[in-house]
Amino acid sequence: MFGLWCAINAAPALPQHYCAYVCQKMTQIAGMSLLPSGRAGNKQPDPETAKEGQDAMDLRDYLSANHREDTPRWLTQLAPGQLPATRDILREFFRSRIVFYPGSGSDGSAVKLFNESRSAHCFLYVDYGLERGQVEGYLTTEGFRGYRSLARMDISERDFGAGQWNPHVCPDQVRYWFPHVRPYAFLEILEKEPGSQIEGAERLAILFLAADGHATYDALFCQDTSGPLPFCVVVQDHGFGGNYSNFGEGGLIEGIAQQQRRLPPYLLVGDNTTPWGGYVRLASVGGVAASGRQRFLHKLVR
Repeated sequence: MFGLWCAINAAPALPQHYCAYVCQKMTQIAGMSLLPSGRAGNKQPDPETAKEGQDAMDLRDYLSANHREDTPRWLTQLAPGQLPATRDILREFFRSRIVFYPGSGSDGSAVKLFNESRSAHCFLYVDYGLERGQVEGYLTTEGFRGYRSLARMDISERDFGAGQWNPHVCPDQVRYWFPHVRPYAFLEILEKEPGSQIEGAERLAILFLAADGHATYDALFCQDTSGPLPFCVVVQDHGFGGNYSNFGEGGLIEGIAQQQRRLPPYLLVGDNTTPWGGYVRLASVGGVAASGRQRFLHKLVR
């Protein structure tokens, strides 16, 4: 998994166009919150959603009815103070059903959605516009309602393995360069607090990476040695966020996924973002509001 560490660490031995950080510059990061927002029904709907009327199925209900899963066994068996090797835990993590969120900022709504529907227990949040201290601060002071930290594991290069990385991008596809945050990677295991009445699984796993979202998708999911695809990719373009390439239609991540035929079953798409080619919105299913300053409605496409 050396390619992923290249995306995190800007190794000079590899092509500069793919190994340097590209700052996402999330808008007004200090004002964002990892606290997930309420259900979309509590938010002002956009015109498209309003036309659907009250007959649209709740997105959580759709995911629960069609994709509910048990908590992965490896996650239920983790015991504080007796954790397996980090590399072994990562291997199990990437064999699990994952929701991948490039350019995630501090938007915790994806965790809330897939957790409450029990349709995913593992999440990969990728953004180098947030310092590690900011992420840890959110987890410590705000976190996810009803959950506490069971374990926090630092991730090193060797934990990802040493597989060969074949980048699927041309140098002229990268146009802009911005300062980057200090690189980091850590896995957070969350456990439901005793007596909590909140909907959701007993345990969750979230892997936080300060890395480029496009390069991370390529390194983790588009190699000959890659494991399962993400169950869902959250696709949200961020206006003045500083992205050098869109996460939506026509962006670098879509080009890589289409070229390598490594397309996830679902996308969760912001209503300001165009889905990837070939994906169609589930018209009978409602949306869910993102948290943070840019509270776009996210809708499911497949």
